[in-house]
Amino acid sequence: MPWFVKQERFLRPYAAMKPHLEAHRRWVEELRAGGVAIRSGYLVDAEGRPGGGGLLLLEAPDHASAEALVRRDPMVISGGVEWWLQRWVPLAATAQGSTSCSSCGLSMAKARPRWPSWAFWLWSISAKVRPASGTKNTGS
Repeated sequence: MPWFVKQERFLRPYAAMKPHLEAHRRWVEELRAGGVAIRSGYLVDAEGRPGGGGLLLLEAPDHASAEALVRRDPMVISGGVEWWLQRWVPLAATAQGSTSCSSCGLSMAKARPRWPSWAFWLWSISAKVRPASGTKNTGS
């Protein structure tokens, strides 16, 4: 099943968003408990300070299903975030440790060691490669 990445950034101060963040955390945990493959986290700057936005990683049958799920996110419902949703197209690793994209022919020898940890996680659980599509939204 394809993987999708929702990126977001706050449109309101943290204090105004905090209740929605707590609701978002509960929503993600409820989905996970129900068997949905989903992870959520926030981005930090070089000093480790939050405020750069967030990422939500989820598995869904198609873009429409992923978008329908994202639209139920308390952060999105609040109207306090600008968000966009894209399908993640993983690179397929070869036995020699090089990577290539089977749908586009891109090859990057020994690129995997430079991937961030979340990319390793996504790569390890993904099995299919399909063309990407994107949706960008401001507010709900």
